[in-house]
Amino acid sequence: MFNPQDHLTIVDGSAYLEVKWRLVWLRENHPDARLETTLVESTRDHSIFRAEVQVPGGGSATGFGSEFREHFANYVEAAETKAIGRALAALGFGTQFAAELGTDQGEFGRSDASVPAQQLDNEPVSINSLAASSAADSTDRQRKLIAILKDQLSLSAEDLGEIATDHLGTNVTQLTRKDASSLITELQRRKNEQSAQRQEAS
Repeated sequence: MFNPQDHLTIVDGSAYLEVKWRLVWLRENHPDARLETTLVESTRDHSIFRAEVQVPGGGSATGFGSEFREHFANYVEAAETKAIGRALAALGFGTQFAAELGTDQGEFGRSDASVPAQQLDNEPVSINSLAASSAADSTDRQRKLIAILKDQLSLSAEDLGEIATDHLGTNVTQLTRKDASSLITELQRRKNEQSAQRQEAS
């Protein structure tokens, strides 16, 4: 069963589910779903696409995406992917990680847009032993990102505590913003290492 948590990427300190993984999620759950894209407008400077996704017996959604040549050499493909991402998010595939449904200040080349981590599998993210603290301590977003990376690495609370102690010399429940940022970087490094090892083994 597709688990979006396994495929989240960290972009500019935020969690995001790339469009390619939303498509995998769609096809695994609904192999007979219909996806159509239409080029609405294309000039030397920009491109606009419309995407429609229909799930038999499960509804449909439409999304539009636009991109500009000044941002991407492949602005036509970028616009199409953005439109698909919007349509999938509107159907619930990656909605909780889709800035496309908000102000969409990001760029396609950075996974369409960055989005603050809000939920996982439609449930509020819990970081177990990491409690909210004062303004000088780690932020809610940092704690949520640590929780995501902890789960992706299949770490126990004890494992996470040991990494924090070894890497930072501090208790995981007493992280400052700087400590949390350093821990996120270390966990992301371990995740990348783990992914590389899996690719070599396959």
